[in-house]
Amino acid sequence: MKFAIHGINNPDMKKYNDHILEISYILNHLSESESRGYKNLKKQIADGLAKKGWSGKISLSSRVKSSVPAAKGAVVISFQFGNMARIYADLIKMQYLISTGVTTLIIYIIPDKELAIKIGQNIANSNRLLRELPLYKSFINMPMVIFSINSKLHGGRNVGQD
Repeated sequence: MKFAIHGINNPDMKKYNDHILEISYILNHLSESESRGYKNLKKQIADGLAKKGWSGKISLSSRVKSSVPAAKGAVVISFQFGNMARIYADLIKMQYLISTGVTTLIIYIIPDKELAIKIGQNIANSNRLLRELPLYKSFINMPMVIFSINSKLHGGRNVGQD
């Protein structure tokens, strides 16, 4: 799948280059299927992460049923292919992990608007996330790398720091 990479709040892209390359490799090897409604993308990503040595789900706390899909070292990854409202819960979870010192970088995989429309109605999309993040900068201020995926072609491009 095609993707763009966005650095948010000045992540150290060089320090985390190996992680970024692993995610790029996984995304380049996703197979899409409109007949399946793109439902298997999360599973393909999770399987790819496992093959690259990323952990499985990480629980935020024993007191709540909240988790993130995977981590490797001090990097946590999350992805959202569901309802747009879930982005805000994801952002709070990720900011919590940064604030408590569990992680130093968040990687977030999310479809762009074009792919979100193919998946369904009111699906989370990077266009809206990137447009809204500056509004929340005073309290959502974690270093984050966003992979914005699209179904057009294979390959990626680094859009740079936002």
